[in-house]
Amino acid sequence: MVQEEDIHINLESIFQEVLAKRQEEGAFDQESYDQFVEDVLEEKLDRGELHDDDDIENWTEQLKSRWNEVEEMDAEKEDGGSI
Repeated sequence: MVQEEDIHINLESIFQEVLAKRQEEGAFDQESYDQFVEDVLEEKLDRGELHDDDDIENWTEQLKSRWNEVEEMDAEKEDGGSI
């Protein structure tokens, strides 16, 4: 049985991959972000890192719901990273 902490770590890892893909592709709008979420999860399924019995739909929604966090990170970068 997968523990909730393991799922959180896995989701955070996937989130970081999505952010990296976003930088690589140079696409910074929400539509692109949502597509990158789906792409990264699908790639992980194809490589066997995730399985059909994992709650991919829920993970997709959780990751997509972090868009506001992504926008805040972008705004901080534009402001020079000052707090």
